[in-house]
Amino acid sequence: MFKYLSLFVLFFGLISCDEGQEPSKENAPKSKSEVLPKSNGSHAEMLALVKDKTFYGPVGEAVVEVFARDQDGLPQPESLFKVVRVEPAAANRLLKRNKTVLIIELGDSSEVSVVKDVWARPQIVATITAPTVEELSQLVKEYGGELVKRFQEHDRMIMRGVIKRTSMRKLPDAIEQLGIKEMLISGGFKQTLDRENLKIFKNKALRTDQYLIFYTEPMREGVVSGEEIIASRDSIGKNFMEGERDSSYMTTEMLIPPVQQIVDVGDLFAVETRGLWKTVGDFMGGPFLSYTIYDEVNDQILVVEAMVYGPDSKKRNVLFELETMMRSIRMD
Repeated sequence: MFKYLSLFVLFFGLISCDEGQEPSKENAPKSKSEVLPKSNGSHAEMLALVKDKTFYGPVGEAVVEVFARDQDGLPQPESLFKVVRVEPAAANRLLKRNKTVLIIELGDSSEVSVVKDVWARPQIVATITAPTVEELSQLVKEYGGELVKRFQEHDRMIMRGVIKRTSMRKLPDAIEQLGIKEMLISGGFKQTLDRENLKIFKNKALRTDQYLIFYTEPMREGVVSGEEIIASRDSIGKNFMEGERDSSYMTTEMLIPPVQQIVDVGDLFAVETRGLWKTVGDFMGGPFLSYTIYDEVNDQILVVEAMVYGPDSKKRNVLFELETMMRSIRMD
């Protein structure tokens, strides 16, 4: 029923994170003491510095497969990253200020490294080096999943700063009642339902309607199954998320199975679920993203979910902003 994504374990001997290390003698700035400009680019954008003769073939195919694949849980195809590929020699200072940079180059040895703030701040730069094109392609496939996680966490860090400027100064009492001590929530969200263990907030933006749903369940042993997670959200959808037509209600779209993986929300273990919702008896639908969080501090399971409705708009970036809000939760 469910497509599970395995977590990739990073081997520190191969991928390094040394902020003083230079990713490439050819591309590195002349002096580390120079004042770094502000990085540019939106989230889910990546600059790839790769020579033509290296890129065209298995390396380029691997880059597209790993970094430009379709994002899970969206109703229309949208890539994980918008990849802009440039010849290293043609990359000017403005291009090098991109917040996310991937360098792929031929070299004497095989190495994958990750460094911060090379040409701009905040910036993350990953470099993949190998003696042959075939080995480069293999390294992209082998370590690409971990680099995707690094890049996305970097994007969330930047997005947290953006959201903080317009976030609620104080969490609503209804959210604090669930044991949540900290969370970034955009000021546009207004509460539409307040029950003892269920809170719903809505933000009517320019092109989308956005929902944040919070509810708690008793703590239990073992990982909550995908079927249990879907059953819980469908129960709430049927009883509390009515459609515009009489007797219509929200449910999970199972023709494209939800995707689940284990993640950390703050310091807490959580199950992330991405999928699509639809309306029974109506034509509404869109993506959802939920986190089933094991809240040992309050001896409960906290579920926080985002839903987006916007039939005429792309939803990857909106969902990423909501993801950043949900992953900012701190229980104590």
